[in-house]
Amino acid sequence: MRQELLQPTILVVENREWIGRFLENRKDLQARYDYRVIKKPYSFNILPVIDDERPRSGVALIFIDLETNLHLQPYVTLLQTIREHRQMTVPVIFVSALYSRLSSTEWLQFTAPLLQYKNVVTARQETLDIPFILEEYFLRRSAT
Repeated sequence: MRQELLQPTILVVENREWIGRFLENRKDLQARYDYRVIKKPYSFNILPVIDDERPRSGVALIFIDLETNLHLQPYVTLLQTIREHRQMTVPVIFVSALYSRLSSTEWLQFTAPLLQYKNVVTARQETLDIPFILEEYFLRRSAT
């Protein structure tokens, strides 16, 4: 019988496996959270995973590997479902790989539809500091 986990779950939705690999290699952080990696193309069907985690401690943080060559509508729809239909305020971090073809202004314009929701961050992979994000998240969580 599987032992129920009491720590929060970090959900990682990615194709390139770099966030999941980072979390796998940080045994010191794993005592504070559980994590699940969902491979694309199944990324837009994450609601069963979220619902599965709810009876435990729940999904506490979501990293989504943002493919900038795709139209943003599937990501916006996913956020809308999480926020409005599931009424969840879980922080969502969209991460894009290094795309030098997009300037900072173009990046902000491209990701603007995602930023209309609260607790959403967009970051380029080259500026993403996963340890900092996790530490800040856990500091805020322990303060509440």
